[in-house]
Amino acid sequence: MAVSTSLRVPLSPSATTWTRSSFVYGVLITIFSILGMFSILRPVLQIWSVWTTDPLRSIGMFFPFISAALILWKAKEMRWNLSGSWWGLLPLILAILMGHLLESMMLFFEIGHALQPLPQSGPIVFGYACGIVLLFGGTELFRRSLFPLALLLCVNPVPHFFNSFVDVPLQYISAHIARSFAMSLGQPLTPDQLRLMFTPDFGIYIAPGCNGIRGSITMGYFALITGYLCRFPLRLHAMVVAGAVLLGYVFNFLRLCLLVIFYVIALHVPALQDHGKGVDYLIGSCLFTIAAVLLSLVVLRVSKRVVPRDPAKGIVIDSDISSGSARAAQTGAFQNVYTKLAVFVFILLLGSASYARTWKRGARMQTSVTSPFINLSELYPVHLGDFTLVRSWKEGDDGAIEDYDWADYRMASKGELITIGISPLKGAHDANMCHLARGEKPVWRGSTHLMTSDGQDVAFSTFFYSDGVTQFIEASTLCGPTHCGETSTLSSPFKMLYSAPLPESLVDEALGRPVPVLIKAEIGDQVVPQDLAKQMLLERLRYFVSGTSLASLSGKYFSH
Repeated sequence: MAVSTSLRVPLSPSATTWTRSSFVYGVLITIFSILGMFSILRPVLQIWSVWTTDPLRSIGMFFPFISAALILWKAKEMRWNLSGSWWGLLPLILAILMGHLLESMMLFFEIGHALQPLPQSGPIVFGYACGIVLLFGGTELFRRSLFPLALLLCVNPVPHFFNSFVDVPLQYISAHIARSFAMSLGQPLTPDQLRLMFTPDFGIYIAPGCNGIRGSITMGYFALITGYLCRFPLRLHAMVVAGAVLLGYVFNFLRLCLLVIFYVIALHVPALQDHGKGVDYLIGSCLFTIAAVLLSLVVLRVSKRVVPRDPAKGIVIDSDISSGSARAAQTGAFQNVYTKLAVFVFILLLGSASYARTWKRGARMQTSVTSPFINLSELYPVHLGDFTLVRSWKEGDDGAIEDYDWADYRMASKGELITIGISPLKGAHDANMCHLARGEKPVWRGSTHLMTSDGQDVAFSTFFYSDGVTQFIEASTLCGPTHCGETSTLSSPFKMLYSAPLPESLVDEALGRPVPVLIKAEIGDQVVPQDLAKQMLLERLRYFVSGTSLASLSGKYFSH
């Protein structure tokens, strides 16, 4: 044995080349790893939905392939001299457990007065991949593959808080720059914030997609990966990534200015006015290609000046190892592979059991409802305590996706109206996020405990709003098959909103997923002081819930 600065193992060709049995092992591991994703099916479906419905985050679908390719590259650097570790079972089991439990709970943190959900899909996929690499590749391959594995944390490449704190402000900045450029050309514009109307019926709408974040995110990740491949030092790597993001924004502003020039020309050439969208795509694609070429040239030039560094340093096998000993080391890497495969498959089958049961039961696996899930006449009784049903209806997106089953109840003696809604198959949901998206901020928020008719002390996250026309309060909670409740720390410095996970999700995924329940009461009188209105509405909610068994209402979704 000898000490070296490189971990490249100079084994003999017969030992460093994959044998037929090694190839079979690799194929089996690949097949079972892909099939095993059924054990984390819900997070996989969630991230697939994000990729296929959100253009900003669609770039994330490339990261699993890039990660797999880089891990194989690192394994090849090790001459396929791999030895698995049973420690891989730990992240694998944790990922499967968290995939089931997080789906049956809610966890939000407050960032900038907005509740942001805890990332779920990325960490779960990351833990699943870490388990496979450790179990079959060993600790050395895992150490070398930390960057490729970390890419899986970015399967949702743009966190949700970017929408509030980066995406929307950039939209207004882009509109301001385009407006200023148009006015510098002597073109008068209407005062709309996000619209550049050159005439009453001809203009530009600066949508979120026009703010440059898509191109900048793509350029940033491109620089991140190429910098890793070129083995840039950390400081240089960070500078290249920051420069790539900035380059994306600069070229987007150039795109907006060129688009303004086109619209000015189109004012005098009416035949061009119907081609604004196509010209926008043409300008954007050309500028992005130029920016990508420039970035590639910079990376290549810088990489030639960087002294190559070997990330793997330590004690290695010297070159005088005999062919027989090398072949024995290669064989030892796979000596327990069948045992590990058997344990691996057993764990995946256990993790998939609840999804399989749900799949067998039918439409419960759908993330949205394409047909009525439950008849409202079955869900809402005519009377709830002293309140009488006034009407019920389903809220959805053109009837394709059912968001909430709503009902209005009125107390005959006082005429007070209460609205209750239950969202089928939606999982955890924060009602306040919908108001924040419309720019409505609560005047007060906190946690309220209300006693139901069946003796349950249910915790609600409560928000009081006053929009200048009405004053209303909304109380939301999560309900499982037998109990309801969520916990809020919104009144403390560290603000968090969460609900306890349901153990039922480990047995039956459909039974374990809670449904959101939202109760609303309002006063159409702004003359009433806000503190008094809040107390009145809280008492109204307390009285309504005292005559209602929320668990019996939500339980109909689990028994239907």
